[in-house]
Amino acid sequence: MKTTEFFILLVALAVFSACSAIEPSHNMNPGGHTGEKNIRDAPVNPHDPEDKHTTDNHAAEHSFSEIERPQKIKDMMGSRGEQDMANPTLKFIEPTNNATVNGSTVKVRLELGGDLKGYKPMKDPQTQMGNHIHIILDNQPYEAHYNLDTGFELRNVADGKHTLRVFPSRPWHESYKNNGAFQMIRFTVKNGGAGRGASAFNLQSSERRIQRRGR
Repeated sequence: MKTTEFFILLVALAVFSACSAIEPSHNMNPGGHTGEKNIRDAPVNPHDPEDKHTTDNHAAEHSFSEIERPQKIKDMMGSRGEQDMANPTLKFIEPTNNATVNGSTVKVRLELGGDLKGYKPMKDPQTQMGNHIHIILDNQPYEAHYNLDTGFELRNVADGKHTLRVFPSRPWHESYKNNGAFQMIRFTVKNGGAGRGASAFNLQSSERRIQRRGR
């Protein structure tokens, strides 16, 4: 009986000693550090104002800096007079906003106004460059229109609602950003084409396509 009690006492002392050797820590994190945040393993939370390292990292990823214009652009600007100080504006003549078009061909006419200072869309036949209007149908790639004396057509436009965006641009595709330069309308096509996109044709020279066919 005494031997059994002595054995139980030894086991109890061993358990007590093992528990005493472990120091409780309320600051232990999953990374194994105590008393401070494990920055390397911490989840990314850009909305946490106290998580400075996360905020700084995201700010660094999205920082931008302005660079000097290329010399070729400077030379082109020097030969254009006051055009780059112009404030061109655009206005849709056709179609009007929220119009409904019957058929797959949409005729478009624009009116250029504002303080132009000599600005006019046109293409130099030698350089194949010049002032132009950017035409963007829905989310398709833009196309350049160089002649506002005539309109153009969007062909093979599918049924449904569409958005048309336009804005004046320089020969090197830098847009004008003054008030009234950018214009946008929405229109609806009924009995449209089967294609997903559209083709634009210069009405003065309809055999010369200036925009891709819809696929």
